[in-house]
Amino acid sequence: MIGIEGSYLLRANIDGFDDFLNESNLVSFIVLEEAGNLLPTCQMVFGCDIEKLLAKFHEGVVFKVSMGKSKDNMNDFSLEF
Repeated sequence: MIGIEGSYLLRANIDGFDDFLNESNLVSFIVLEEAGNLLPTCQMVFGCDIEKLLAKFHEGVVFKVSMGKSKDNMNDFSLEF
């Protein structure tokens, strides 16, 4: 999990690799929300040299992200490639 309790927390999971992100490999995570009837847009850039994890990035895999200000108040998002 990345973050500061009370400010922001971020946890990521992809097909059995839980909480693989840390401060050293996350480059950016951006959530853009617009007014109107539009869904938020997310962009995450990170580095990884775990070959078994990289093999999971293919069509149909579900990428799960949890965000919030505290561990007790996390919002879960699922994105399918």
